[in-house]
Amino acid sequence: LAEVTLDVDEGPECSFGSVRVRGTVHALPEIIRREVEFTPGSRFDADRLFESQRSLLATRLFRQVTVDLARGDPEDFPLVGGRRRVPVEIVVEEADRIRLDTSVGFSSWELLRASVKTTFADFDGHGRSLDASLGASFRGFRAAAGVEDPWLFGARRLKGRLQASYEQEERPTFRYHRTGVEATLAKTVGHKLLGSLDLSLNSTSVDKVTGDVPEEFENTTRLTSVILGLVREARAPDIFHPRRGSLLSGSLELAGGFTDTAGSEKGSRDLSFLRLRLGAVQIFPLGERTVLVMRARAGAVRPLAGVEEIPIQERFYLGGNQTVRSFSEDDLGPRIRPHRGRSDSAAGGEFTSVLNLELRFPIRGHLQGALFADGGNVIRDFEDASLDHYRFALGVGLRYLTPIGPLRIDVGLNPAPRSFEDRFAIFFAVGYPF
Repeated sequence: LAEVTLDVDEGPECSFGSVRVRGTVHALPEIIRREVEFTPGSRFDADRLFESQRSLLATRLFRQVTVDLARGDPEDFPLVGGRRRVPVEIVVEEADRIRLDTSVGFSSWELLRASVKTTFADFDGHGRSLDASLGASFRGFRAAAGVEDPWLFGARRLKGRLQASYEQEERPTFRYHRTGVEATLAKTVGHKLLGSLDLSLNSTSVDKVTGDVPEEFENTTRLTSVILGLVREARAPDIFHPRRGSLLSGSLELAGGFTDTAGSEKGSRDLSFLRLRLGAVQIFPLGERTVLVMRARAGAVRPLAGVEEIPIQERFYLGGNQTVRSFSEDDLGPRIRPHRGRSDSAAGGEFTSVLNLELRFPIRGHLQGALFADGGNVIRDFEDASLDHYRFALGVGLRYLTPIGPLRIDVGLNPAPRSFEDRFAIFFAVGYPF
């Protein structure tokens, strides 16, 4: 054993000096300076350099970013207030301004789905972006275009977005068309906590009902929606393969009609309601690659301003590969009862709750197994909201892990099926259910 003695000659404390930027071509240096996590004159903290680098990379405007103190003899830097003020050098390599992102997925209901999105980043030199996207599956499609400003009105980290969209989707009991315009403000308001304010105007038309759903369920609604939302994303190491952490979310939506639909086509109407959604996911690591995942979710919608009934496209539904996995898509809950006889079609409801428990464990290599238990209910009317009428699923699953999430198959057993319910359901999908 050898004894080592270190003699340390402490110099004066350091503080952050001016910020020098190199490597920009299109982006203005002010875009870079506004993303740094320190202010000139503040006490030096190495973590602030790393956080600044991470913030700059998160803008997706740069392919590479280096944030470091300027080279040189400390004695050459000015001494201010007993601290050496050391300049910071930021060297960047800009990414392509025009990006093309594509994705492909699969689920038992949508079957094959794909999307493409093109983005013109920093089109004005101030960090704003334009984008257009198109997504399609065997059940519908969606097109959207928008503009985004990450520092709206010059406010720090206040993101603003304006978007127009059109979508058509076929659900198990109806098909709808929706045209809308949406304005969103979003800002980090705490540790990993994102707050948002959303204003949307849309028109939705149900023009096709299927199975034994009565034709009077066809309708057209026009409304505004003001939505307050909070999301705390703390899953790690990433959202595609989380092994620990939690996800909390909640939103409160106030919707009301904004046009006078008198004299319009039959079935059209203004719509007003108050809707609350809450959700929580907690991941408990039980070993190097084994995790226990718990999820709770609830939603309630209450008609307002003389609205007697929430239309079919705005109700809550359960069943499918992400909720109670012994029921097919949207098939859990109260049934529609037409004038003659009982309907086998789900009616949806104004209240829902769901609880999930899933154990994920390794089998071999990239193959993973799962055991799960799901429970949930859908209540027709808001006034009758309760935790009664729960339906359940017990099941097993296999996942093959890929960089974008697992390829998944789940088999859910209904332990007490009713006369109109299936004994089990099988689902194929990409990604974890929650």
